[in-house]
Amino acid sequence: MEDRFSSFVITALADVITGGGANDSTPPIGVYRSAYALREFMRECGVSFQVDGSRVSSVRDKLRELMFIDPTGNDIVRIIEHVSDPRAYISEPDKGVAVVEHLNKCLEADGFRIQVIRGKSQLQTIARDSAVLDSFGSKANILDFDTVTREIDRALTNAETDPEDAVTAACSILESICRSILIEMEKELPPKKDISGLGFVEYQDSQITRFMIQASF
Repeated sequence: MEDRFSSFVITALADVITGGGANDSTPPIGVYRSAYALREFMRECGVSFQVDGSRVSSVRDKLRELMFIDPTGNDIVRIIEHVSDPRAYISEPDKGVAVVEHLNKCLEADGFRIQVIRGKSQLQTIARDSAVLDSFGSKANILDFDTVTREIDRALTNAETDPEDAVTAACSILESICRSILIEMEKELPPKKDISGLGFVEYQDSQITRFMIQASF
């Protein structure tokens, strides 16, 4: 069976877990962890671990061992989500962002990506239409409508495990956008507040109508 994660992911993961070597001249990514802190980190992930010599090499060897024991990489998934969890970087959020960006550069070639959803890190399979989702998500962030953001999170979370609910969430996204636009512009909401009522209702301002129809599709 082919390994779920490449050697590039394992190397990048070891780097962010350890914070790099003590004598490494390059700026560390993540938090520097001592041998004791690494042991505790792995314990929190349900993995028994001891440093034997170099901290970075010990972690890298352990990750490779976990992949050998279980090529599906379930232990690795837990470790990735734990080390990239934003709650571990509350006092230094920039470091948490750097960890996610560094890991994603390697993960995306393997077909995975870390998403931070509602303050929690989740490893997700990259969907074929991920570029569309990313573009749509960025537009929602610009609009800054909380209901839209929540539904996008719901759709992304359930895309693989519960497609039916993901589709329902996608419809709710469009309805939330249309509803929010009308509220922001102080326009009266139509009696029928589903996507057909919100998306195709005629208003005197033709620009609003065109925008609503575009948002619906």
